[in-house]
Amino acid sequence: MPSLQKIPIRKTLVLASVSVLIIFIIFKTLVNIGDFSRVIRNISWFYFFIAFATIIPVIILNVVKWYLIVQAAGFNISFKKIFKIVITSTSLGILPGRLGDFARSYPLRHSIPLPQAIGTIVLEKIMDISVLLAFSGIGLFIFDYRTSAVFALLLAAGAFPLLKIMGSVGKKMLPENHLTEKIHDAFSVLNKIKDRKKLFSIAIVSSCANGMLSMFQIYWLFKAVGAVVPLFAIFAFQPLSMFAGLLPITLAGTGTRDSVIIYLFNDFAAPGQSLAVGILYAMQSYWILALLGLPLLYYFFKQDG
Repeated sequence: MPSLQKIPIRKTLVLASVSVLIIFIIFKTLVNIGDFSRVIRNISWFYFFIAFATIIPVIILNVVKWYLIVQAAGFNISFKKIFKIVITSTSLGILPGRLGDFARSYPLRHSIPLPQAIGTIVLEKIMDISVLLAFSGIGLFIFDYRTSAVFALLLAAGAFPLLKIMGSVGKKMLPENHLTEKIHDAFSVLNKIKDRKKLFSIAIVSSCANGMLSMFQIYWLFKAVGAVVPLFAIFAFQPLSMFAGLLPITLAGTGTRDSVIIYLFNDFAAPGQSLAVGILYAMQSYWILALLGLPLLYYFFKQDG
């Protein structure tokens, strides 16, 4: 991403329109506007701000996690540099296709081969997804969804081995060209972390702590809208709504994530309460940070790596 001109403005506007359309459909079919308005008016700001307070440690853990992965991959990038990249890229988190995440490789372009920098980010995302799958599996098992729980836990345990197998198979089967060389270069990060398992293990612990805070954030947001949802229900179902938010059809998951929250938490909260939680979560985790990070965006692209 050489400049701000590379930001996909047209695609961003299209996905934003899809998000607005889905929210409109939700209000037409699932949520009464009057009920939703009452939920918003009666929000407990005490629990709202407790939930919002989790954002600071989540950001710090994100910095620590990526720093440890970069170090485990054998690259001597300072913690200060990683911190600056993560903080100054907060406004890019709402961009489609997780572009904001992969843009973090740009300031490291002079210090790390670009494919390997992207490889550390892919590794980080696979780690986060595996942790969330494990959380979901534990929660589903407690709620007696045994088959779904086993499936989620198997996916969590098999994510890294599967990634390694894909890398090995791709190296043998894909034709040699400039693109496949870059792909192989990105996958090479997996082999490098084997020599620094302690650092990678601490990164996994950081991801677990990060995921735990996200679960408590949702737990407190449900309390903020007057719904009492068991914590293990949050563990079981919230990761699934977060995965829905990763689908590249809406902006920052707005609409898709909300729909899944309404469906999965139907036994614990009214649709208006669940929609409010989805919107508040998006505000706290994406939109507020994006607005606060706008003044820093210039400095993100000025970093020399």
